[in-house]
Order: sequence, then C-alpha cells, then structure tokens
Amino acid sequence: MDQRGITASVPQLGFWPLCVYAHGLYVLAQLLLPEETFRKLELPKDKTFLPEFAKWRRENPDPDRSLWFRYPQGMALLDAIYEAPPARLVLMPPAPEDKKQEWFAHGVKWVDGYVDELWELGVGQE
Repeated sequence: MDQRGITASVPQLGFWPLCVYAHGLYVLAQLLLPEETFRKLELPKDKTFLPEFAKWRRENPDPDRSLWFRYPQGMALLDAIYEAPPARLVLMPPAPEDKKQEWFAHGVKWVDGYVDELWELGVGQE
C-alpha cells in the first residue's frame, strides 16, 4: 500500500483505482435486466466507479473485443485462447453436512472443461 492508501494489486486508471467488480456487476445488470428496469438503476456513488465508463457501456453494449496486442508468430496459441469465449464456471455443491452450504469453484473440472471447449473450437490443433 502506498502513501495514498492504494494497494499495488488493484487495477489503476489514472489516480484512483478502478472498481472492476462494481463495473462488472453493472454490465451484468445491463445484460440480465429488462431495459426499462436497467435504466432506473442509480449509478454507484464511489470514487472508484467511473460514471463516464458506465455511460459509454450503455451506449456501446457490445464493444469491440478484438485483441489490441498480438503475440509473436510462435505464440499464436495464446492469441487464440484470448479470442475464445470465456470459460464456464463449474461449481462444486456443498456437502450435506456443511452448515454454511457454501458453493465453491471446482478448479479442476473448470480448467479441464475449458481445455476441452478450446480443443473443440480448434484452438491448439495447428
């Protein structure tokens, strides 16, 4: 943590850290809620939430997601992975005796399933 109270691992955008989670939830709400309901949502009021970015996302609901950086020719596999759809999260249900009933990501199945999906898309078959 520096003298401003900002942790180095937090994504920075200018002086203040960007609240990636809040922006992600806002975009998720835009995708899942009916347009009329979404427009009624108030923007979060925090210095790490950028209303300009939220406005831009409203105006550009499907932005260009093409890669801005390409790996060298011998590493094209990484470009293909980044261009592929995101991995689907695989959850592990809680054990019946678990009083908290917490669900956790099943890391092994998650990764194995994603590798299989990438292979079906032709990634890594060159």
